[in-house]
Amino acid sequence: INTSGRQKQYLNIIRVGRGMKEGNNLIFTFFQGKKQLYNYSSAGGNSATPNYQLTGFTIESRHQFDQNNYVIVEAGKSSSPFYRRMVRKEGILQSMLSLKDRNNEAYAVRFSSYIPSTNTRITGMYKHTGADYQSFSYFTSSTTQNAWSLRAEQAFFKQRLQITGSLRKNDFSNPYLAGNVQSKTIFKTIQASLRLKKWPVLSAGYFPVSQLIKVSDNEYRENFYHTFTGSLVYGYHVKNRQMSTMISFVQFYNSNADSNFVYFNTRNIILHHSMYFKGLTLQITGSEILSTDYRLFTEGAALQCRLKEWLLMGA
Repeated sequence: INTSGRQKQYLNIIRVGRGMKEGNNLIFTFFQGKKQLYNYSSAGGNSATPNYQLTGFTIESRHQFDQNNYVIVEAGKSSSPFYRRMVRKEGILQSMLSLKDRNNEAYAVRFSSYIPSTNTRITGMYKHTGADYQSFSYFTSSTTQNAWSLRAEQAFFKQRLQITGSLRKNDFSNPYLAGNVQSKTIFKTIQASLRLKKWPVLSAGYFPVSQLIKVSDNEYRENFYHTFTGSLVYGYHVKNRQMSTMISFVQFYNSNADSNFVYFNTRNIILHHSMYFKGLTLQITGSEILSTDYRLFTEGAALQCRLKEWLLMGA
């Protein structure tokens, strides 16, 4: 990245592994580079540019019990942010290799299990991230974060009905603040899909989310983000012409005071129709968004033509 007012960003990474990619393996990863953060352009013109260079390593191991069950364990350690190193007067490598500091560590456990006799799949994970852990795919927020999730999928009636339920929790706390701000977010989801021969595919899901924030010892705040989704997808033929129709419905609940969410109490309906000809595809789309403060209607059409096996044109 090299735009006006920004410094360049780069990443070097080396991965060395032994074993089978989808079986038992052990992988070592070393990464190093310069991460451009968002607040660089907000610094004054006479202020010194912070040293955003970072380095770290991870060790990942996968154990395949059989063709249906496996577990993955990963641990990592990185250099501390520059504002931590300035206080302790440490270098990048010194902070990464220091065994006294545990705040720049992270680890995770994932598992997947499939039971053929009942056609059941269960997956889960647990992840811990220290307040000073850094990587190029993680935003360092100086908070210790813990997250876990559990997901189950069950098929009924010879794969015609698929039920999926999940529970996920994420919490964080900042060990460097005297106010001891903490937050816990719980995600509960349940989805169902029904597939019957010569009938449309029906799917529905409900996602109630609650977030509990501890502001002080005597003050708590709770926000809600409840969502319902549904869809109907149907593929059929009219006079030997292949067509497909999709209807999607999304409803966001609650009021502005509940969630401070811009899409509170909003309903979104989408209708998408496709017609397939020889070398030609016609798509028509219309949508309606109904909110407390506005109503938005959109419509559009697209045409795609395949002139050659290697040439596809559209408008």
